[in-house]
Amino acid sequence: MRIFVYYCSLSHIIHTLSRIYQPLGFFDPLGAVADGNKENFDRLRWVELKHGRVAMLAVVGYLVTYAGVRFPGAEDIPSGFAALDNLPDMVREFCPATR
Repeated sequence: MRIFVYYCSLSHIIHTLSRIYQPLGFFDPLGAVADGNKENFDRLRWVELKHGRVAMLAVVGYLVTYAGVRFPGAEDIPSGFAALDNLPDMVREFCPATR
């Protein structure tokens, strides 16, 4: 199996993305890649993928705890946002939102 890597300019990538995302085209309302820096574009794309994966894991964790699955020792903690009031003191020290 061969893997081909193509190196092209940022303007070519933006043009290709504008054809893929029709009818809106390339969407960059804050102008994050307006300067044409390909390294910045690649980094922002990688960060977007990373944050999307973390968000998907967070949703799975929320659904699993809502279904009633708990770690040993945490069976009495309720699901959802009600769990913030019942966190152990050890966790409370590291979570500033619960102080």
